[in-house]
Amino acid sequence: KKGDAATDAFLDNARKQWPPYRVFAWVDADNPAVLESILAAADGKTLVDGKAAAYVCTEGVCKEPTTNPALLRSK
Repeated sequence: KKGDAATDAFLDNARKQWPPYRVFAWVDADNPAVLESILAAADGKTLVDGKAAAYVCTEGVCKEPTTNPALLRSK
């Protein structure tokens, strides 16, 4: 959720290390249809056990989501 510490940690981590050629999209857990309507890849990307999660996808294939922002480096 917006303003949630876990969500903010993912955003901070992603902004620090992701190269400019990657796409980073944030899905509002309360209203996922907004992003899903314009970005098909967002379909089905939800919280994991009620926690913010990152889904790293390459060429249409997504790795298992993580709820640990530090693990984005290894994804």
